[in-house]
Amino acid sequence: MRDPDVAYDDVARIENATHVLVAVLAYAGPADPPLTPYRLVWNLGGGNREAALYTADEIRAKAKDCIDYDAYWAVVAD
Repeated sequence: MRDPDVAYDDVARIENATHVLVAVLAYAGPADPPLTPYRLVWNLGGGNREAALYTADEIRAKAKDCIDYDAYWAVVAD
């Protein structure tokens, strides 16, 4: 429940749950990949509490990184 991407209404909804399904995301690069454009906008719109602390310069840098990365990579899933 300490994950900054957990909304407060989600916590109230699952705090009495007996089971919770958690997604495991993997990346095998030397550093974490940038956010996807969708995730960046979600975070800035209140979906991630840490994003409220971003400076304008950090937002610009994250936006450039995610656009550059998203232009050359695709998600592959089954």
